[in-house]
Amino acid sequence: MEPVVRLNRVSKRFRELEAVRELTLEVEEGEFLTLLGPSGCGKTTTLRLISGFEVPDEGEVVIEGQVVDALPPFRRNVNTVFQSYALFPHLTVFDNVAYSLSIRRRPRGEIRSRVSDMLERVGLADKARNMPSELSGGQMQRVALARALINEPRLLLLDEPLGALDAKLRRAMQLELKHMQANLGISFIYVTHDQEEALVMSDRVAVMDSGRLQQLGTPAEIFERPANPFVAEFLGTANFLEGEIEAAGAGRCRIGIADGITIEAEETPSLVTGDQVLATVRPQKIRLSLDDPGAPGAANTFPATLKEVIFEGVLVRLLLESAGGIGLEAQGLPDALPFAYQELVPGQRMSVHLPPEAVLVYPR
Repeated sequence: MEPVVRLNRVSKRFRELEAVRELTLEVEEGEFLTLLGPSGCGKTTTLRLISGFEVPDEGEVVIEGQVVDALPPFRRNVNTVFQSYALFPHLTVFDNVAYSLSIRRRPRGEIRSRVSDMLERVGLADKARNMPSELSGGQMQRVALARALINEPRLLLLDEPLGALDAKLRRAMQLELKHMQANLGISFIYVTHDQEEALVMSDRVAVMDSGRLQQLGTPAEIFERPANPFVAEFLGTANFLEGEIEAAGAGRCRIGIADGITIEAEETPSLVTGDQVLATVRPQKIRLSLDDPGAPGAANTFPATLKEVIFEGVLVRLLLESAGGIGLEAQGLPDALPFAYQELVPGQRMSVHLPPEAVLVYPR
């Protein structure tokens, strides 16, 4: 089946800045794809290239099998929802949603039927006669979505549409958007710098940095198996340990870190003995106990000193430091820790274990 959107080695420059570099990407029918990355990584430029507000310097944009580089935005079967919502303040909710149908001179009966149906689908049937100023942020977001969806586009582009909402409403709208997209069956391309948002909502996530695609995969794939240190660090929290591969074979490698500490990890075929590497492990994967091993002993187990306990409600963060000055962060649910975190004090000695299967290794 032909993808709804295909980008073939697309590049876009603004004077000396290469905003997008040789980006190749496909979006499937009915897929929720998120472009994730820091400010300036090229994700919004990519959205504008698809919508037609920018034209690529190299490569091509293909929508529904047609190269659309020469087509203006209004001739592409694509609609965009912006962070600002861009509602007409002098029009009612009904008239905002009906606007594009009205300027196309659709019959009044058709307009009334389609708008009423759309407002029902976004849960705003009782707000049809309200003005935008009478709505909450979440309700205005749904009006903007209804207005974008009324023309039945094959593709909806969303440029950080939840950025202006408070944290609680933002989380509620994440699920609402996800469910709405699944029910409508329309392909969504969503732009955000919020990692949680990307993980919660997406079928696949495209992580970008400096105009380049760093990794494309499901939320679980990019979180559990990041392709490089940038993805590991940007998507959540990661501990990085510098070291050298001391031995490799039989599916495992041994890495010397510091002060006699060694850790084992799954073997990376491209890395060999003597290579300088970065080993990374998520804070949630670290195992702690109050047993003091005294000195580095078994692989992946070594002593550390507790520097600080940070309680965040549903999560406890423990900042640690090994004898060689290696800083680590461990995280856990308060009730799932093997000790009472309330009784911990800075300076306390602990035993740290890094499960080999949780350690990823990258060239340095």
